[in-house]
Formats: sequence, structure tokens, C-alpha cells
Amino acid sequence: EFPRVQEGDSTFIRTWFYFHHLWSRAKRRYIMDWASDFDIFGIMAPGKPGWLIVEGMTRDVKQFEKRLKMFSWKEFISVRTQKLETRVFSQMEEILDPVIRDREKNSDEFVSIPLDLVSLQKKLEQYGLDTDLPMCG
Repeated sequence: EFPRVQEGDSTFIRTWFYFHHLWSRAKRRYIMDWASDFDIFGIMAPGKPGWLIVEGMTRDVKQFEKRLKMFSWKEFISVRTQKLETRVFSQMEEILDPVIRDREKNSDEFVSIPLDLVSLQKKLEQYGLDTDLPMCG
């Protein structure tokens, strides 16, 4: 059980997380479940590299990040955090090429996922967000 952070303010923030890769189905399921636990919305773009852009109350995003750090990652960086007046996301969604999604559903084997950068950038544009992802790694 993870206690809520007592300190910190209650403003909304958007945080951009970079992953060297984000392939594991189990980790991705945890991310979706934990986002729900903390009332966090955003976009998860699995692949190599992987991106996670989340919005929520500052204290909740910080607790969410603590949970993420429990996992072993080759590289996991909080790249950018912005204070928000309002949220743009209304749910947590995963951007994954339908062909890759079908391969995952029909196999218990590991599936290497390339980042669907075009779909991620289109989704970011749709929400009016910056499509220039910081270079990491």
C-alpha cells in the first residue's frame, strides 16, 4: 500500500516521462491501473523509446512516479513538468499500432514494439500539445 503524499500542493501538472523502452505488457497494465488509482489521465506510447504523458494533481503524479520507480528500467526520466490551469486529457489511453496490438493478443511471446511516433505526434496535435519530444538517451 502506498500512502498519499501529505506535503505538496494540489495544483494540476502535466509530466512527460521518457523510457529507453516500454515493452512489457505487465508494466503497461500496472501503469494503466495505477493511473486509475490516482485519477491520472494521459497518453502512454509504448515502444523503443517509450513515452508517458500524464496529468493529475501534483501529489498524485509524484506518488504515481514513485510507483513507476519500483520497476527496473534501463532508462526512465521525468523530462518535463508543467503547471496547468485545466486538464486536456479525460482518460488514460495507450497508443499502439493495431498490427502490434493484434500480435500481442495472439501470442504469449515477447513482442518488440517500435514507437509509433507518427500516431503519438498526431494525438499530441489533437490535444494542442507540443509535438517536439525532447531528445533523450
